[in-house]
Amino acid sequence: MKASINYYVAMNIGILLDKTLDQYQINAIEMILQNPAFNIKLAVINDNSGKIGRDFLRKKLNKDIGQTYSSNEFFREVDIDILTTSKPGSPKNISIIRSYSPDVLILLDGFKSINKTLLDLTSFGVISYHFGDLRKYRGEPPAFWELYNGKSEMVVTVQKLTERCSCGLPVLEKKVEITYYDDVKSLREKAFRASEEMMLKALYKIQDKTFKPETIKLYGRIYNIPSLKEYSSLLYRLASKKIQHKAQEVIKSKTKEPNYI
Repeated sequence: MKASINYYVAMNIGILLDKTLDQYQINAIEMILQNPAFNIKLAVINDNSGKIGRDFLRKKLNKDIGQTYSSNEFFREVDIDILTTSKPGSPKNISIIRSYSPDVLILLDGFKSINKTLLDLTSFGVISYHFGDLRKYRGEPPAFWELYNGKSEMVVTVQKLTERCSCGLPVLEKKVEITYYDDVKSLREKAFRASEEMMLKALYKIQDKTFKPETIKLYGRIYNIPSLKEYSSLLYRLASKKIQHKAQEVIKSKTKEPNYI
């Protein structure tokens, strides 16, 4: 009697991204690269992404991400084909992407919108990160509005994109605690760090034929880059909160000191 043979087929992946990668994105990609269940076939770099509107506060907030690296250089080093274009959704580029037979597309950054052709190109669709709870926080920037509204936690989401703007379907969610000591930079670092392993776990989830992303009945409001007044207000409130917390700690420590007479 012949033993049955199980043929293993890795999931083919296409990456959609900006011209640069931060270290958190690199860590997430490397986890996928090191896993034999997945095969990154193509990186599609939108070289028009830098032309998306930028203002003073957006640039200032983006500095919190830390050092960035060339997407071209990274994927060249790991020997993955690269498509660099200012029109990723054009018929010609769709044809090129399709020729790599991707099962899923991962959007990391650099695309203001994804057209329906790209959304429908693969059997598993397009998945991406969203730094917020879709039921409460949509839009940008990551970690700002949770702090501004005085919340005790934020949510990191891996979502399956839909045609509706900022109305993805959650594939995986993870809560991140907000403490007295957090500011926008520290909270973003915690959220980005938490996101690194989530993309790999989300890929495993969508492979399960019985899995269906959660349907959200009511989405939260769409937030945008804060005004200078809102930004300054948050900085003031965070500084005041830290001062109050330190003062309370000093008072507590003094009450615990023995009273020598």
